[in-house]
Amino acid sequence: MAETVKYKTKITLKHVSGKWLSHFYNGPSDFFPTLRDGNKTEVEFYLASSQKTEGSVNNGATIVIKCLEGGMSSYVWMGAFSDSRYVYYHEQKEDKTSWVISKEGDGDIRFGDTVTLKNVHYKDEYGFEPVVDGGSSDPYQLLYQTALDKDAMKFIVHPA
Repeated sequence: MAETVKYKTKITLKHVSGKWLSHFYNGPSDFFPTLRDGNKTEVEFYLASSQKTEGSVNNGATIVIKCLEGGMSSYVWMGAFSDSRYVYYHEQKEDKTSWVISKEGDGDIRFGDTVTLKNVHYKDEYGFEPVVDGGSSDPYQLLYQTALDKDAMKFIVHPA
């Protein structure tokens, strides 16, 4: 059986499409998480209510997701907001940067599990939108909010 995911452990997230949560896109006013074929970004899970740093991540827990990539100042918490269709990094904002993590079945979250991330503030489903990266050799997609794709925020948890 695979090891349980602990709070404040460096992990990577692979979208069910096969792309990895990757380097941020620096937009006009915010930093946006991307999905790419390579280049994985490390993140950590914290229990939203207490910034818990010990113990296993439980199925159904409300967490915050901290990006460990440099260059974003204090905008390191993945969030969703009803005034923007894009998921982006921000300073911590209570339920707007809080996510319920769940998987099929019972028990703690383990490496190799497929998990769904559901934002606490924005009640809709989430998806991703193809975006051309200005001729880059590393095209990416931005995560965005949509009710059309039930697998949009499903990721497989991997050790960093």
